[in-house]
Amino acid sequence: MIVEIKTDLSVDDVDEFLEKMAIIRQQMDGRGDNRKLVGMVAGRVVHENELRYAQKKGFFVLVQNGDSVDIAAAPDGFKAREW
Repeated sequence: MIVEIKTDLSVDDVDEFLEKMAIIRQQMDGRGDNRKLVGMVAGRVVHENELRYAQKKGFFVLVQNGDSVDIAAAPDGFKAREW
């Protein structure tokens, strides 16, 4: 699992992380490493729009819960994207 952490998660951050995941996959393929990857985004502030967008793109989303963090509840039918 690869995790991208931001202070205030934005849609642009999610899009940039998609690009990073593709690059990481390319690098791993180049070394013959065929392990599957999944991604997670996290933020101190994660608004509902960004949460749903990240999940739509196949990422798990980590959100703050007081002094702790939780994996956000996934919508029905959610399937994590694999790279």
